[in-house]
Amino acid sequence: MDCNYHPNCDATKFCDQCQAYLCDSCAIGLKNGRTLCHRCMLALSLHDVNGETIRRKQAEESQRLGVKKRWRPAYLQVLVAAGALLALLLIGLRFYWSQPVQRPQVVLDTASPMRLLTKLQFSLAYYGAAHKDRYPESLFNLLPDFLADTGQNRKVLRNLFYRLDAQEGYVLRIKDSAPFPGKELVVTAEHIKVAEEELSQ
Repeated sequence: MDCNYHPNCDATKFCDQCQAYLCDSCAIGLKNGRTLCHRCMLALSLHDVNGETIRRKQAEESQRLGVKKRWRPAYLQVLVAAGALLALLLIGLRFYWSQPVQRPQVVLDTASPMRLLTKLQFSLAYYGAAHKDRYPESLFNLLPDFLADTGQNRKVLRNLFYRLDAQEGYVLRIKDSAPFPGKELVVTAEHIKVAEEELSQ
């Protein structure tokens, strides 16, 4: 799976806000455990900066007037502050939406079985994250949001054995009849391993 912002880098994480695929250099980790891309982080920062500016102005005004009780802004000041916040929000959204995130166009290559199965494992992981830890009933459910909907990908998917599994999440392998190598490899939600016994198809 390629990073949305660096197509030559493999994605290792995704944005909790917009679901963009991210490489290590694009992922911004927050203290609460969430991961954001730089665009969503910018929108969050704009919101925080505006709130801090309003609080600072309130404190300065209270100090200037010598008011000890909590400052209560007048109707006009509230209206101006709300207008400024709305303007900042619109500017941030315009910047965010003017840079569209491209849908990942993952194409499966049968030349390297390990790379093929790793891409599918990543795609299934992203599907699970987007569907409350539930994996698809069929690999074709990954099209087009998690795999490019191309003839090549459909041909590859027809040569794969896939089933849901209560313990492993799912089991995925290359069919014995497939015209490409890697039939000894078995993929689960957590591992890629060499098959210890034949799986019924």
